[in-house]
Amino acid sequence: MRFSNPEEIGSYVYALVDPNNKEIFYIGKGKENRVFQHAEDAIDSEHQSSDKIERIRTIHKNKQDVLIYIVRHNLTEEEAFILESSLIDLMELIGKPLTNLQGGYNSSLYGLMSADEIERRYTLEKLSSLPKGFICININKTYKRGADAQAIYNATKEAWVINKNKLNEITHVLSEYRGRVVGVFTNLKWYPIEIRGKIRFGFNGDFANNIQDEYLNKLVPPRRKGAIAPVRHNFNWD
Repeated sequence: MRFSNPEEIGSYVYALVDPNNKEIFYIGKGKENRVFQHAEDAIDSEHQSSDKIERIRTIHKNKQDVLIYIVRHNLTEEEAFILESSLIDLMELIGKPLTNLQGGYNSSLYGLMSADEIERRYTLEKLSSLPKGFICININKTYKRGADAQAIYNATKEAWVINKNKLNEITHVLSEYRGRVVGVFTNLKWYPIEIRGKIRFGFNGDFANNIQDEYLNKLVPPRRKGAIAPVRHNFNWD
């Protein structure tokens, strides 16, 4: 399927829905015929894999089509970014996880927060840069808010795309959740994990109690627009 007059639709936000249970499994933004590309990728890119693509392939194996809903159209690109991010956050809040790889544009900076988190965001100190030997791992997708320190560690320890030749240079890992540091780990022992035929890395480590106060609850800069990699080796505030 293709839109006959895509230029009149403008930027839009859409939802992909499983026809079996009417469950929304992906929310995105696009323009022209972008919304139809996901199904084509599932068919044409046999070596490509993600939770979204596997969900689409399962639907196709059942001789069904993904249901496509345009939530809002005739938006500016900035409006579409904001709406997409807001809907992804809302789905998380109501306990309906999506297959999106990231939380949406500026989600960590302006996205879903409790009143207490809003207060902290505008009073907390910024972490100006990552020290040598530190990496910062975003755990928005692997951690559930309100859980304890052990849950932060479990959400941080695996599995990540990291150059294996750089592992010995990493001395500390910072856990980032929604724009602030929530965990600091050291004494890292890395190990490989195979996921869908590709090697990722995890670690066993200890809480870096001696420097917790120096880093915990510091704000980190938002990831650049379009960036989806959860691991950062450096950053700075623009």
